[in-house]
Amino acid sequence: MDERAVRALAQAAVALCVAVGALLSDAALPVVVAAAAVGLATTLVLPYRGWGVLGGALVVAGAITVLCDGSPANVGWFALCLLAGHCALRGGTRQAVLFGSAAFLALTLQVTVRSSDPGWAAWFGGTLFATVICLMARRQGELLEELRAAQAGLADRVRTEERIRVARELHDVIGHALTVSLLHVSSARLAVQHDPEEAAEELAQA
Repeated sequence: MDERAVRALAQAAVALCVAVGALLSDAALPVVVAAAAVGLATTLVLPYRGWGVLGGALVVAGAITVLCDGSPANVGWFALCLLAGHCALRGGTRQAVLFGSAAFLALTLQVTVRSSDPGWAAWFGGTLFATVICLMARRQGELLEELRAAQAGLADRVRTEERIRVARELHDVIGHALTVSLLHVSSARLAVQHDPEEAAEELAQA
């Protein structure tokens, strides 16, 4: 699956969470409409690289916090898990840690201010799990790229060493042949006056 397809799938998943969060929200209708519009619009332009990943994720997370309105039963909170994974995979370790900290702060405020329902534990655990797993997957991908680069470098080195070995062998063979030919020519030069037949034989061998 190419990068554009993965991006479209991630946007669709987050948008679905925003929509479900809006449908299940107990907040006032104008607030639901405004938060859903902000969340969906940001999701559609959600950056895929760099620090923009963190900014977009925080905006969508804010919209989800408003939509879910302190209710741990609203599955729209699942967007936090998806966004945490998105930051880990596409942003990097710093973005993942910053978003995870912001998500945990938001969830903690929900627990302490809005509701102490035990259902919040699932969202804490899900966000942490998504962050850790996606960071591990990112690191695995980086190691795979490094391994491929090392293999390519090793193959280039093997080819270079093989060319050098062949060149040395060719040099030795040609050097030996030239030395033998020179000996025959020298023998022919010495024998040309006293034994022309031997000189002719030496020249033929050369």
